[in-house]
Amino acid sequence: MPGREDKGGRSRGEATRGHLLAAARTVFAERGYGGTTVASITAAADTAHGTFYLYFKNKEAIFLHVISDVLDDLYLHSFTPIDELPDHHDPKRSRERIAGFLGAFARHGAIWRAILEGALASRVVEAHWMEQRQRFVGAVAERWEVFQDSGSLPPFDTDLAANALSSMLEWFAFTSVVFGQGPGADGEGRDPGEGMADPAVIDGLAVGKVVVVPGSSA
Repeated sequence: MPGREDKGGRSRGEATRGHLLAAARTVFAERGYGGTTVASITAAADTAHGTFYLYFKNKEAIFLHVISDVLDDLYLHSFTPIDELPDHHDPKRSRERIAGFLGAFARHGAIWRAILEGALASRVVEAHWMEQRQRFVGAVAERWEVFQDSGSLPPFDTDLAANALSSMLEWFAFTSVVFGQGPGADGEGRDPGEGMADPAVIDGLAVGKVVVVPGSSA
């Protein structure tokens, strides 16, 4: 019956939807956006083809949910809630947030290649990713404005600086995780992106932030 619950307290429908999303994420990561089909998702989920369409319109629609889940996790580990911010800019906390961003990015691994591929292939995916990315950029700018208001950061264009910093972190993490071009890619036996956890890497990116944000080392 549709109303029955599983052991986790979810309805059968919610459980099926979650199962399809988990399968879709795995297939997108393995095959990329272009190589994934609804049939490959339902095969991975061991679910009837028609069941898919009870929850999602098409491949594009389920991919938007995968993107949102990934970026929600990235957001969660990258920001201190506004009401918990100290009244001054703290370089130590900034390093912790950079580490949180990199850790979350690495945790999602190969799905990033599929996200970039999907954004280039579909206007709908592109618009969704840009909307989610702007949420991140806006959160960076908002936090700097709090510190500007308290006098711990000097005046500067927060939107421009937030875009620059976000692009630096995003592309550094992307090339490390997807292309294996970052720390630990020199025969040390690490998985792609694993070297981003090194304290020296966090410190180096924090220095890059100082270049982007005037007075952020204060």
